[in-house]
Formats: sequence, C-alpha cells, structure tokens
Amino acid sequence: WSFCKAKPPWDMKAAVLALLLPLLPLVPAAAVVCTAGVTPVRVQLHWTPQAQFAGYFAASSLGFWADECLDVSVVSGGPGFDPVEELTSGRAQFANVWAATALVGREKGKPVVVVSQHWQSSSLTCVALATSGITTPASFRGKTVGVWNMDGLKTEVRALAAKYGLSTADYNEELQPFSVSTLFDRTMDVISATTYNELALIYETINPSTGDLWTTNELNIFALKDYGLVIVEDGVAVTEEFLAANATLVRRFLRGLTRGWLACRDDPEQCVQLLPQPDDHQRWMMNEVNHMIWLIHNQPYGVPTVAAWNSTMALCRNVSVGAFLIGDPVYSSALHIDLQRGVDEELRDDGYDTYNVNYTYRAYTWCRKCGSTKATLCTLNSDDANDISGIIAMAVGIPVSACIVLVVTVTAVLLLFLMRARNRVHHLEAEMDQLSAANVVGAPAESAIRALRVLKRKRWLTGRDRAQLQRVIALIASNKLYKSDLLKQHLDEQRLDSDVDAFLVDLLVKQDQLGAEPDCGSSLTTTSPSSTMFQCDAEDISVRLQPRDGSAHYSAWDFNLFDLLANEDDSPFSRETQSVDCYIKLSKFYPIFLAYAKSSFNVPTALELLGVALLEDFGLTTHFQMNMQVLCNFLRNLSEGYNATNSYHNALHAADVAQAMGVLLHQCQMVFTPLELLTAIVAALCHDYAHLGVNNNFLSSTMHKLGLRYNFISPLENMHASEALQMLLRPENNFLVTLGKDEYLEFHQSVAQLILATDMTRHIEFTGQFTAKLAAGKRFHSYNKHDNLLLLQMMLKFADLSNPSRRWTVCREWSNRVMEEFYLQGDRERAARIPVSPGMDRNTTDWPKCQVTFIKFVVRPFADLLSRAVNLEPLHVLENLDGNFAQWAAATTGLSSVREGTAKVTPR
Repeated sequence: WSFCKAKPPWDMKAAVLALLLPLLPLVPAAAVVCTAGVTPVRVQLHWTPQAQFAGYFAASSLGFWADECLDVSVVSGGPGFDPVEELTSGRAQFANVWAATALVGREKGKPVVVVSQHWQSSSLTCVALATSGITTPASFRGKTVGVWNMDGLKTEVRALAAKYGLSTADYNEELQPFSVSTLFDRTMDVISATTYNELALIYETINPSTGDLWTTNELNIFALKDYGLVIVEDGVAVTEEFLAANATLVRRFLRGLTRGWLACRDDPEQCVQLLPQPDDHQRWMMNEVNHMIWLIHNQPYGVPTVAAWNSTMALCRNVSVGAFLIGDPVYSSALHIDLQRGVDEELRDDGYDTYNVNYTYRAYTWCRKCGSTKATLCTLNSDDANDISGIIAMAVGIPVSACIVLVVTVTAVLLLFLMRARNRVHHLEAEMDQLSAANVVGAPAESAIRALRVLKRKRWLTGRDRAQLQRVIALIASNKLYKSDLLKQHLDEQRLDSDVDAFLVDLLVKQDQLGAEPDCGSSLTTTSPSSTMFQCDAEDISVRLQPRDGSAHYSAWDFNLFDLLANEDDSPFSRETQSVDCYIKLSKFYPIFLAYAKSSFNVPTALELLGVALLEDFGLTTHFQMNMQVLCNFLRNLSEGYNATNSYHNALHAADVAQAMGVLLHQCQMVFTPLELLTAIVAALCHDYAHLGVNNNFLSSTMHKLGLRYNFISPLENMHASEALQMLLRPENNFLVTLGKDEYLEFHQSVAQLILATDMTRHIEFTGQFTAKLAAGKRFHSYNKHDNLLLLQMMLKFADLSNPSRRWTVCREWSNRVMEEFYLQGDRERAARIPVSPGMDRNTTDWPKCQVTFIKFVVRPFADLLSRAVNLEPLHVLENLDGNFAQWAAATTGLSSVREGTAKVTPR
C-alpha cells in the first residue's frame, strides 16, 4: 500500500477548471480601447512549446498583451535554431534567450541586449551514474561529457569544468541528443540535464536493475549553483536598434509578459492547461521554472542581482574564445533593464506582487502506482486544506447516490486517519527513546543528521513529514544555518525607495545568498541594557583596562579624533624629542595629540600614538616584553601603508576604529586573555591596511587582479590581513618575537579572522550566529576560545561601524568622508562603463536617506544586539544613534544642513 500514491490535487482542480471555463464569457471585463490600433510583433522562443515558456502563452491567451494593444505571435523554436539570428535578421522583434547566448552573440558582433532577465539562476546540471566513479567535476578528466549544440549550454558546462582547471582538451566533449538515453546506455559518462526537463525525464525512467524509478541515490548530480557558479539563463532580448527606436513598445511587451509570469506563479495549473500537452512532466517543469524566476524574495521580477549578472559575465568571458574583458561594452552594455524596473513599479502600485513577497517553492517527487509502469508526480508539501477543498468542489453537481458513496468513503478515510495518528504517536515515542539511547559517534551536526535520517525512514511518517525532516537535515548540513532574510523582510515592510533598498542590499548581502533562509537575524527592537547577560565580578577578570591619570580622553567614547586636525596650538613637546620614552609619554597625555596636526615626518601619527597607548594601558607591552623601538617601527610602517589619498579608508580611520575597540574592551565585562586583547588591538589597527578606496563589488565588476588572487571571496579583507601580517614579520617590525610558535599561530589566525569579519556581506551571518547563541541561553566563557573570538569579531565590527554612534559633529565628518570615497568609486564605474553601485552615484544618491537606512537597519539593531554582551549604556551609544538618526531624517529633503564643509584628505 505504501508503494501506491494518491492522485495529486491538480487533477481535481483541473476538473473544476473545466467546469468553470464555459462560464468565463459571462464575466464582464473592462474593455481596452486601442486608439492607435493594434501593433503586431513576433517573439521567438529558443525551443518547442513547453512550460519553460508558459508566461508567454499566458500573456497571449489571458489577454495581457491585448491589454497593451499588441498582437503577439509566439513562434516556436527547436534544435539548431538560433533566436539571436532571428532578431538580427528582423524576422522577430523579441526573443527568449539564455543570458550566455546573448553575451556570446555580442562577442560575435550581433548587437543584442537583454531587456528583462526573468531567470535568476542556473538550471543546468551534469549527471553521471553513481556506479561510474565520477564523484566531482574533477573526475570529468578523460571522460565523455555530453553537451547540446547551443552556445549558452556549452558555456555553462565548460564553466563547471574550468572551476576544476579542466578545458575541453582534458575531456571528450560530444554533442548529445535531446534525450537522456546516452546516460543509460553508457555511451556517455556524463550528460547535461536541466532541473526542469531532462532531470525529470531521468526520474520518470525505470531502472532495470531495481525495477523501480531512478532515484537521486543512484545518480551523481553536479548542479552549477551548488559549486558557486551563478549563470542566469532565460531572458528577453531585442536588438540595440529596435530598443532605441521602440522603447514604449518594448515597455508594453514587458508589462504583458510580466503579468503572464505572475499568473503562472500564482496559478501554475492554469498555465499548464494552456500548453499543448498538459501532463505531469509539464507540471514538474512549471514548478521548477517558477523556482528559477522567483528564487529571490523581495527581488523585482526580471531584474538580476548585480552579483549574478557579474558572475554570468565573468564565467562567459573565462570560457570564451574571444578576448573581451568585462569592462568592455560588448559585455557591460548587454543589460538594459530600466524599462523592466519601471514596469515592476507600475504593477506593484496596481497591487501585483512584482517584488516576490509571497512565493513559496513546492517540492515534488516522482512515484509509481501499483502495477503501473508510468511515473506520476507526487507532492511533498501539498496543502491539506486545498486537497479537501478540491474534494468538495468535485462533489458539486454529482448524483445523490454518488454523494452518499463519497460521504461514506470520506468517513472511513477519516476514521482510518485517526487510528493511524494514534499509532504514529506510540511509534514516535518508541523511536525517540531508541534514538536517545543510541550511541551515535561523530560530530554534533553529524550525529543530529544521522538521527534524523533514521527517523525519516520510518513508515508511519507521511510524505509531508519526510519533506520537513529533509529540510532540517539540509539546513544542518548547509553553511546557511545562521543566515537570515530578516533584512529583506523589513525592507519590504517599510517600502523604502528602490535606490535605497539597492544600497542596503548591495552593502550587506551576497546576491547568490538571497532567498528564503532561517530567520536568525538580529531584532530591530531595542534591547534594554538591563538585559545584559554577561556580567563578571572584578575578581573574575584577569586582564582589564584601568584608565590612567590624564588618559580619560582617548578612553572615552566621545573622544573626537578630528580635534587633532583642527587645533593648531603649539605642542608642549619639542619636535626634536622623538625618543621611545617620548612616544610613551605622548600616549599618556591628551594635549600632545595636537602634535598630529604638524606635518613633520618625525611627528607620530594618531595611529602610532593610539597603538602605543592602547598596548600600554592594557599592560601588553610589559606582559609580552615588547621592544618599544621595534613596536614603533611597526606602527610607523603600518601608518604609512595606509592609502593617504583615500578620504575615508586611511590611517585616521584605522586609529578611530582602534580607539573604539579599546573603549569596548574596557567596557566589556568579559574575561579576555592577554593574547586575545593583543589580537583585538592589532586587528583593529590593521583592519583596512593598504585599502584601495573601492569595495569588493568593484573588484568583481572589473575583474581586478586582487579579486582574482582571492577568488573574489572577501578580497579586500584577505589582502588587509595578509599584507599587514607579512609586514609585521619583517625583522625591523616584529615586536612579537617573544611569542612561542603555537601562540603566534593562534595570534596570526585570530587577527585574520577578526579582519575577515569586517566584510559587510557577512554581516547577517555573524549577527545570526551571535543571536542564535544568545537565544540558546549559552554564556561566553574565558576558556572557550571560539566564543571569545565571536564576541571580539562582533566588537570589531561595531567599532568599524561606529561612526553614526558618535557625537553629531564627528558622525557628520566621517559621513562626508565616506560619501566622497563612494562617489569617487561611482565616477570610476561610470568611466569604466559598468553599472554604478547603489549609493555611489553623486548625481542621484540621496545621502541622508542612505544614512537613515544604514542606522535603522544596520547600526541600531547591531548596537541593541551587542548590548546584550557589552554594557553600552554608559557610552551613550544608543542616545547618539537616535539623535543622529533624527538629524539625518530631518535632512532628507535638503542636504545643506548635513554637508557643511568638504571631506578633507589628510596624509597619514
């Protein structure tokens, strides 16, 4: 009986739909008057009619294009058919193409542009039999790999192989038929398969060795997205000439198509019924296509993320035979989505969910009825309420005798269900006792997964139960356990301006991470300081900063580093007095910081002075027996290594972050070892060493050599840590020669991890981990290095973001500086003909609005979260944040009150 599966709910819905369709003409509809007549256009598909193109058929059949006064002919494609050629020849005005196909076409001199990119990810997989021994793409070497004779598809397979250092010379690339037969007859070791089509064909096939359907356990599936390869696929293309001459027509076409895809998302069965062959295979395809289109919550329809488009360009270029660079107009000018953005806004204002708030992916599987050789589609997470409503709908209009039979049958089923439910409870109790008693050896995550898999195999579980367990298993096994979509949820609730939305998402989120994930993010509600969890008695604290006489200024949160630049009073110390003792004396007395305003090379910089002061005040110079002259050499070379032409990311910013870190370490009621304190201070001093004045997105967009060196994974932060720590190891700079090998390795690794934590695209990851730890009721302990490292990472991140929590005059000055640096990057992006990053266009950015957003959604929630471990109440951090928020909010209608003066670039 367990082998048999119930018929899916769409069979009942289809029957009801068939009953209601004849009534549709009776429903009055608002007439559309086309005063200028109806415009005929052709759209070319790149394959035969199927659910992959359901949105086009919906736009045509449901009258959405007719509402735009368009008469659209949807033209079928097929094997060997080139939709780009149809465009350039003028036979079609629009074409559905893969992004890679459009980019390769542009390389070949065909002036096509993408005006809507509705697929947000790659559907392509490479599939091998589990018995083949091919376990990774690296195993493709020497094997026969099947590809289709299409530029876009070839490009994706080659990109996967290239990730493992393989070219087509390392494996036998052969053209495969448009079927999966070559996998089963072993004529090819690996075949290409899309998740929406060929993978379903495999699952629908019976494995002769088992007599049942093929399962994932019998296959090795290599999905591009699982290997970090993001290549967006289906989109709408036109020629540059047609777009320039017919922008209004293109907008009307996109508006009708957008409504078509919205209809297919909200009622997929309706769209399946519009296809020539509305069977289970098309239902699977419709479900997977919707997943490709609506993959990212709160992302406007047809608009790819910056990271996804840049990744597509980069991967196409890396496997292309051409010599074009990403910055070349051949690539950078291929995407024109302003019209699609406008359509999304219009439709959202009309009540359509174009920003994908409510979509939920439905997982399906294939099963086989008793005695049947045909596979049918079965739902893993069907809505029981929908199923019941379908049964009731089917009962309408049938004979009374049939109704009696139906009622008796339903009653019997309900009684059976209740008996089964009672038995399931008893089984569950017994199984949980068994699992608790089992001695499962392995890591905690592994033990949890193995226990859940044992539970998942139990016969009394429903398909829905198993699906939920599988989600838990996948979550534990993934690297997304602490990631959150809380940011995007609140952006949608607040309905911010789209440019401000883009600024915040671009700042915080890696685009291939967007999507529905567990809500582990920090709360936006204010946490009272009285809820601070981690208070320690003074006798429990092994090392703690005690303010010295005269040093209260730089150990206070309200210390103004810019006083060093503005005050030109004479220093009470002579410039010629530059001994090591003088350095230490300077660090103890606030007035001598005025020496930084002098331009002499021999005058210590703020970074040098604060570095010595902090290490002294924590007793670290004595504890680690530092050679002070070598320490001063290191700090001088560190200061000089910062880029003085940067208006923000310079040595003064490093000094400011180090000063904030010192205050937080002083305030925190935690136990830190001397080595942890040393690590925290050095990481703060080095965290932006040799900064280039641009962000990581710029390095990715321009294929910068630094991005290539670190594989576009936090390239700036990796560079800061690597270069600074290498510089420290030079004999003239190594003030840590007293550290043993193990101590130094711990110091080196911890400094690197602290600096890597300042990458803002990992912000939600760290706040999620921290929130989860607090939610679990766990406490930080001095003997737990991992916990202490996480707390130090949170403290350094807050020190790096602390500008809005300072006094208004300090907050405004730092804001002016970072704004100027952002605008300079935007200027460089514009000059390089690449999209200007959100918040970096000096002509359009509303800077006060960006600051309001940054404080509300990033800094204030972060301060609330950190205050649960570090008592921020005496520092007036929250009061400053609220006051500065009010200042920026008041300035959103005019910039004059917050942009007094200009950002100055001060050497060293």
